[in-house]
Amino acid sequence: MSQPLPPSSPSSTFAAGAPPAGPGEASAPSDQPAAVDAAIRDAFASAQQRTIAAVAEVVRAAQAGQRAADLERALSEAALSRGFSGWFRPPLARVAGVDGQHGGPALRPGHIVELRLMPLDPDAYGAFGYSFRFGAGEEPAALRDARELSHNTCGFASRWKSVGELFVYATSWANNRRRSLGEARAIGHQCFPRRGRAGWLWPYASRSASSLRRHEIQWLNPRRMRGHYFVAPRLVAGAESACFGELILVDGDHKSVVGRAGRGEIGTLPD
Repeated sequence: MSQPLPPSSPSSTFAAGAPPAGPGEASAPSDQPAAVDAAIRDAFASAQQRTIAAVAEVVRAAQAGQRAADLERALSEAALSRGFSGWFRPPLARVAGVDGQHGGPALRPGHIVELRLMPLDPDAYGAFGYSFRFGAGEEPAALRDARELSHNTCGFASRWKSVGELFVYATSWANNRRRSLGEARAIGHQCFPRRGRAGWLWPYASRSASSLRRHEIQWLNPRRMRGHYFVAPRLVAGAESACFGELILVDGDHKSVVGRAGRGEIGTLPD
């Protein structure tokens, strides 16, 4: 039983009404110099596009009876077949909220599946999260709300915002709808490429840096947004949970959803 995919939404720019400067961008004259060079932008974009494609392959091939560990192996195979060399963080799958390390139920119609894939390239990595309801039928409210939360949280980002404001926004959005972010103390982190004196420690230095509180998207982070960020708020509603994670770039007045044609594609998979 293959899993049908929701169609991608029409692409849109980050800032409504602003003329696009490129795929998924909104730009205006700025006195702030770019912090991310073109080679790094291209490296993250290439990795992200292939990461999204790998997740789409696994979603299409999902079968009744699979467990979370089976889906994690499928994510690994799909990523390695696209030229990735390893993992920034290991592939993660949850079936009905239970990940592969804890067994969990066999996949059957009606289960919500959460996937996260973060594979490595030589200088950057992909970072993508996607959730879906297995089998035919109407998409549950938990998925619709989680997709909307991801869409709005990514759209809230700008160079004028502190990193912690994204966490506050996501928490307030969830609370106002009688949902929560569970026990999460962060909803993502800044993403660092292979560069500089720490390049020979790739990806260990980047992985360690992203785990520091000053680089997490968490409550008390006062730093202004600048660079690549993996934004992945996980919405919890009773026994159900869902997460859509996207890689965004905030660099001066340039804002984009990396690997996407626009913010309207957040929470969707390519055809």
